[in-house]
Formats: sequence, structure tokens, C-alpha cells
Amino acid sequence: MFLPDRSSIRRKEGISLAREAVKKHRRDGRFFGEILSEGMI
Repeated sequence: MFLPDRSSIRRKEGISLAREAVKKHRRDGRFFGEILSEGMI
């Protein structure tokens, strides 16, 4: 039971980070993958 719970928590954390990155870099004119590859989160 521990691994599915941990997986769910990590997934929610990842989604939250992605949403923050989208908000922060909304007007940069770059694709999401470009932002991630530069480590700008």
C-alpha cells in the first residue's frame, strides 16, 4: 500500500510544479518542454 500512496503524492506534486511553471513563464513565448529542459522551474 505504501508505493501507490507515494506515487499519488509525487504525481500531485509534479502537477503542482508544472502549473506553477506555466503561470510563471506564461508570456515567455516558449514551449513547456523548453522551459523544463533549461531547468527554469
